[in-house]
Amino acid sequence: MLHQHPLPTPDDVFTKLNGGTVFTQIDFADTYLRVEVDEASEELLAISTHRGPFGFNRLLFGVKSATRIFQEIMDSMFAGLNECAAYLDDVSSPAALWRSTSPP
Repeated sequence: MLHQHPLPTPDDVFTKLNGGTVFTQIDFADTYLRVEVDEASEELLAISTHRGPFGFNRLLFGVKSATRIFQEIMDSMFAGLNECAAYLDDVSSPAALWRSTSPP
């Protein structure tokens, strides 16, 4: 069964970032590879090699439902932070404090 968690629309992201003029952005590296899959899913992610089948125990790029699975994880991690917009491996938020300093 295909994973059905929705991806946020641009309107969803812009609504959370509304009112900001300066933003903080975090881009997580190799995020899919940090998500472990259960043993039953390893069989579905297996490939045939000259040494026999090889099963992956991490979520892979290119798996059809990987983006939706990862978006669900990000949504649950940032659920209580109303001004943080998570879109796949990027998290953006309006900067709360910004001080302009001029050189002497």
